[in-house]
Amino acid sequence: MVTLSPFTRRMLDIQGYENVSDEDFGEIARWMKMAIFGCATLVAIAMAIGSIPMLWVMVAIAAVAGIYPVHPLDLIYNYGIRYITGTGKLMRRSGLNRAACALATVWLLGAIAALNAGMMVLFQLLGWSMVGVAYLVGKMDVCMPSYFFRLFIGYPPKREKV
Repeated sequence: MVTLSPFTRRMLDIQGYENVSDEDFGEIARWMKMAIFGCATLVAIAMAIGSIPMLWVMVAIAAVAGIYPVHPLDLIYNYGIRYITGTGKLMRRSGLNRAACALATVWLLGAIAALNAGMMVLFQLLGWSMVGVAYLVGKMDVCMPSYFFRLFIGYPPKREKV
């Protein structure tokens, strides 16, 4: 059984997983981050080489992740990796997680528009800040878009210390 730290538990609650127990996260907790790291890495590669087609692919992935409760990159785990690792299927993404992916779609579209308009500083700022925000979620479970959305919908109550 995986025991989540109070900090990680709070960050997951803010991301919309307040009704999911530590036991439900179990052995899949680390695999839930694979899609986030994968997207961040692919956007970083696209930024580094200035590839508009690759950025468009990332827009499509982010848009699908914003609409459907299963992230497209989670399918790699659900239909492959989990059979190798002997772990369970990933849970559906929370509404706030999907909203963050929808925001990422708009963010990437802004970066593409800036690149097409020749605004290289804005392109770099938008693209690399998106990579940074995604890695922050993947590494520390700190989701800035979820914090933003929670300003409007309210934060979940803090859990009792055990």
